[in-house]
Amino acid sequence: MTSQAQRTQPALRWQMPILPDHYDRSTLSPEEWLALEQYTTIRADSRRGQELQKQLARFNQPLTDLYLLRYQSIEGQLRTDVHRFMQRQVLRLRKMYWEWSAQDWKEILCPTPAQFNVRHARLNMNSLRVLIMDAAYLLGEVSDLRDVKMGLHGIESAQTYFGAELVDEQWNRMLSVLAGRGYGESRGSSKRILQHLCILFLLNRSPYLEDLTEELLIEVGTGSRAKQWSQRKITNGLYDLGLLAPQEEETDPLSTQFDPEGMAPEWFAWCMAWYERAVDFTLLVRQGYVHRILAVGRWLQERFPDIREPSQWTEELALCFRSDVCSWTAGQYGSHRGRQTLTTKGMLGQPMRSYGIAHYLTSMRRYLTDLTKRPYAVKGEPARRISLDFVPKEVLTTPAPIRKALDAASPRDIDVQVWAKLAIAAATLSAQDLPRTTRYPLSFYRALALVWVTSARRPNEIARLRLDCLREEWAADMLDEDGQPVENVTLSSEPSHALPNAPESRSVKLFYLQIPAGKNRVMRDKLRKVNPQNNLGHSAWHQTATTRPLTSAITALRAESEGERYTGVLYRPTLAFALRV
Repeated sequence: MTSQAQRTQPALRWQMPILPDHYDRSTLSPEEWLALEQYTTIRADSRRGQELQKQLARFNQPLTDLYLLRYQSIEGQLRTDVHRFMQRQVLRLRKMYWEWSAQDWKEILCPTPAQFNVRHARLNMNSLRVLIMDAAYLLGEVSDLRDVKMGLHGIESAQTYFGAELVDEQWNRMLSVLAGRGYGESRGSSKRILQHLCILFLLNRSPYLEDLTEELLIEVGTGSRAKQWSQRKITNGLYDLGLLAPQEEETDPLSTQFDPEGMAPEWFAWCMAWYERAVDFTLLVRQGYVHRILAVGRWLQERFPDIREPSQWTEELALCFRSDVCSWTAGQYGSHRGRQTLTTKGMLGQPMRSYGIAHYLTSMRRYLTDLTKRPYAVKGEPARRISLDFVPKEVLTTPAPIRKALDAASPRDIDVQVWAKLAIAAATLSAQDLPRTTRYPLSFYRALALVWVTSARRPNEIARLRLDCLREEWAADMLDEDGQPVENVTLSSEPSHALPNAPESRSVKLFYLQIPAGKNRVMRDKLRKVNPQNNLGHSAWHQTATTRPLTSAITALRAESEGERYTGVLYRPTLAFALRV
């Protein structure tokens, strides 16, 4: 419910920068329809093309205004591209874009940028798609474009429509009250909140915090954990600003979020005390730690019911837990809700994977270490530290077989079409696809992206590559990363053994990876464009080819692959599949 403070506030004077009512939206005349049909086959800079443009001024002017709004200029080929694109769509639908329904706009935009490029025979034309989205929002007055990935450009679009200064002003108001609550999130977390806030502004068609309602907050905040997290932060900020009425009944979020069943009350209380103080973790990481620590509490209740709080742990108990956790199954000591989730996924009762075992040991190491270093107040008692007869970091180490399993790569093949989209996106990466914070030349990101999708190497492996890391000659002594001889395969007249190699050192073993001949030529050209004089040696490449720029490149490619989530470890293809691409 909206608070009285919000209802009594005077209306703020503001309107959209582009309003449909400001244009002549009457039906196109037969002469204008004829000009549209002729213009699609004539060069825009020709004499006849310029004459037709004058006849189509009423058609083109709103689109030109959109282009000017976003780019602050009317120069550029993209302006002509959006004119021609919209003309083709109007001819196809046989109705002016003023008359398009929300479904018409969404059908043209397609659910993802990649599908838009495929349907309209465009390669990496994200800028054109963004302008069409602007037209849908401002000219078509379609507010909810979440079905077509409006969130990918939420911040930029809100700043374009409402003005960067006004959006920043509202964001700083929200940020100040969140800081007052003690939220000291990282830049990435702050951007997540800002993106969620901008989506709310766009859906509400207003850039003011005063206009947000609880109904809108609840509707947008449902779904993923990330959305729920951002929604809670924004809701709390609106409470503190007096723009939303506070809840009548305060509920304890910890009691509803975590399940205390199946463990000693003392164990749950200590865990909650740690949770409230562990603010150096992000919210999702902290919740993961707590869920695992509570699972250990259920294990204690089953195996050692006399152990009711962390101060009772001994080295013998810690070693017993370290041994026992390696034989746990998924959900064995999980909460009721967690077991239901695993049952739905078909994972309940399966052997716990190596990374799961490692996470449990990491959580308990950090938990017990923190309790010995800092005082915690539990159940209203004075804050105190616990004393242990062992060092958690030394006793609860990850067993060697688990570490070995974690180090071993166990990738899976990805879908051929998804791989092809990633490869195309890497070869056609543009400046508009990269985050605003990029600091290296576009050619460098293109080279990184192409190396990543072609060689399927981890970030630290790519950082060790030399600029001249490609070899076109096969040698009998070449070994792959498993120590096996590299097969001599000839598929064309071009050299097909273009093998990136890493500099050998005391800790890094030299090995070779086979890539297709065509990919070798493209990759070599991209790497050479990193530095026109080709004098960027290994040391300079190593200083720049770190995980940060690679993450930026992967983020850009992810938008081109229909939202597929990839990290630095790309799922590696089989040799036969790699040679087909």
